[in-house]
Amino acid sequence: MTKAKPGKVGIASCTPYATDAAAQIALAGGNAIDAAIAGAFDLMVSNILMCSIGGGGFATVKVPGRNPVIFDFFDAMPGIGLDRGEFGKNMRTEKVPYGIGIDVITGYSSIGVPGTSKGLEHVSKTFGNLSLKETLAPAIRHAREGVPLNSTIAYWLSISAEKIHWHTEYSKSLLSTQDGQVPKAGYPIKNPDLANTFEIIAEEGTDIIYKGEIAQKMSEYIRQGGGIVTAEDLRNYQVIERKPLSTRYRNYEIFTNPPPSVGGLTLIQMLKALSAHKINGYDPKTVARFGRVIHTALNDRYSLFRAGNRNFNDLYTLVEDDYVMEKYQNIAPSPNTTQISCLDDLGNSCSITMSMGYGSGVALPGTGICFGNILGELELNPFGFHALDPGMRLVSGMAPTVAVDSRNKDLLAIGSPGASRIAPAIMQTIVNISDLGLHLCDAIEMPRVHWEDGKLVVEAKMDVDTGMVPDDWEIVKFDNLDMYFGGVQCVRLSKNDMTACSDPRRCGTSRIVET
Repeated sequence: MTKAKPGKVGIASCTPYATDAAAQIALAGGNAIDAAIAGAFDLMVSNILMCSIGGGGFATVKVPGRNPVIFDFFDAMPGIGLDRGEFGKNMRTEKVPYGIGIDVITGYSSIGVPGTSKGLEHVSKTFGNLSLKETLAPAIRHAREGVPLNSTIAYWLSISAEKIHWHTEYSKSLLSTQDGQVPKAGYPIKNPDLANTFEIIAEEGTDIIYKGEIAQKMSEYIRQGGGIVTAEDLRNYQVIERKPLSTRYRNYEIFTNPPPSVGGLTLIQMLKALSAHKINGYDPKTVARFGRVIHTALNDRYSLFRAGNRNFNDLYTLVEDDYVMEKYQNIAPSPNTTQISCLDDLGNSCSITMSMGYGSGVALPGTGICFGNILGELELNPFGFHALDPGMRLVSGMAPTVAVDSRNKDLLAIGSPGASRIAPAIMQTIVNISDLGLHLCDAIEMPRVHWEDGKLVVEAKMDVDTGMVPDDWEIVKFDNLDMYFGGVQCVRLSKNDMTACSDPRRCGTSRIVET
């Protein structure tokens, strides 16, 4: 890896403030990885509730001369040192009218062992040009001065604040107006406590979160509320470097998140299923086929879990060529996450996806840290609530991805928020680029297809050949593009021509910075 300063950095993220933070770091001499780290920390401020120090995530990084690497800093199952009799208690379930409706377990018992800050620090030290103190500076300023609440978060709070996010007085103070109301889009959100926490991390590193004073406060506070995160859980947490899952789709070599994540697995399985078929557009038959491919992949990824298999390595069998071809021979003739993707003209690329689930409604007083509810995400806990052993990584649908076309000197850094819609959104964007030859922004904006809970869901009134789908499927049509279908953020470097695009379904922006 080169420590050289790039001449051009492309950025696409879920908020304009995170994009601006990444741009500032690029102008200060940072490479694509530094820019991505700066933007990721800023998303904790400008896309609050989508990511947090109290959540987790993944980064896929590709630098010249080295194989891509996945950094796994997703939440781990807590409870080290506790009696198993304390597990499975204090469930607080809420029904939230998001998309086609979701059930969410929240509260102290839904909090896992977080990894975000440690993961970002690890990526920064491994591949960055600048110090963590430098890359944190924009996020510190935005947290202290405040940023306008974006419409995505305002909408989410409008349907979930009272049900989820105001579970404690401190969390309500972070996520309400001065007179205690649900804030609307444009309301200035300040988090000086989080700015102070960031400043401590900038000076002392993330050990303060895992072994220091904040770690002690964190474990004591969660335990007092009925959760199971212990000081030993935090001390033992480690970032894991993994070899990515990969496949060839058309001219691209795709590198994405491996098990125990199922997001990358789903993406690879769908691309392999489609690779033998010519795709010319989204006619009604193609829309129906895409729906069936997505349905099969989403069902398939939990098949081993439903059978009681706790060996995550067995998930790899689901993307073996013979299995995929047999499985799909009659079919084809995943709130709350956030994303930043960065590339530079030296060939460094970084895709970071982070999440805090739908939120636990709990925040650590005096720190500005909101906790996620990863243990309460039903699809991420296929064995049941609190069923994993302490220290095990939870299942995830996140799939930060890098795609490389060495022959045509084409490089993509791509990812998306959106729970079960993540892999389908990335898959359809890649298909739109490689099969339909669309410009990057057009590829992202193209209407999407999804399947969830017996419903084939389509955007912008796409037509579906109903004769090609099961009779018991409900067809749900969204009139316009909708945030339910994800929020792809992608940067493309093609023969020294750089393009960055942000999904119009969310409130993000993209930017090319010439340094």
